[in-house]
Amino acid sequence: MTAPARPSRPVRPVRPPQAHRLRTLSVRTRIVIGALTVGVIVGAGVIDGLTRNPTPVDQVVDQGPAPQFRVATVADSNRQVELVTYEGRPIVLNFWGSWCTPCQKELPLLSSAARQDRRVHFIGMDLEDTRGAALATIRRYHLPYISGFDPQDSVADLYALNGTPTTIFINSRGHIVGRVEGALDRTRLDWWLAHLT
Repeated sequence: MTAPARPSRPVRPVRPPQAHRLRTLSVRTRIVIGALTVGVIVGAGVIDGLTRNPTPVDQVVDQGPAPQFRVATVADSNRQVELVTYEGRPIVLNFWGSWCTPCQKELPLLSSAARQDRRVHFIGMDLEDTRGAALATIRRYHLPYISGFDPQDSVADLYALNGTPTTIFINSRGHIVGRVEGALDRTRLDWWLAHLT
């Protein structure tokens, strides 16, 4: 009599040692390919950024006629400054205050630019200030251009100001073509002066 047959165990396939190495290599290869792909994309972006002509942050856009104003000057309460006086010339209208720290950083730049560029007319507009403090600031920074005195923000309201400093660029036709909120730097001011006609 023959003994009953034992149930056979499932036979697991034995992988040769190379198979394990191939699987590990496959994972490594995928990591390397992924890293190379990311590197190529980033590299292409950097090259594109370095070779593309940058679009200026600012754009000259005709926003219509600049609101007219007439206010006393800081230096002399009997003397008036009016926008209409400078008709036919490009204008840089800068709103500032003696109490405004970013304005203090910007005023020397505007003072220097006004001395160098005689083609453009600069006008300051002092806001929410006392005449004494405003006059001291004008003297400290040797501002060569006239500044209006606007303690009640009447001119600021006409130009819908959000804060100081704000600089409005007006072309020779009397139209607003640009606005910079916050302190200007030399590069940005030079760009505007070059594009202001």
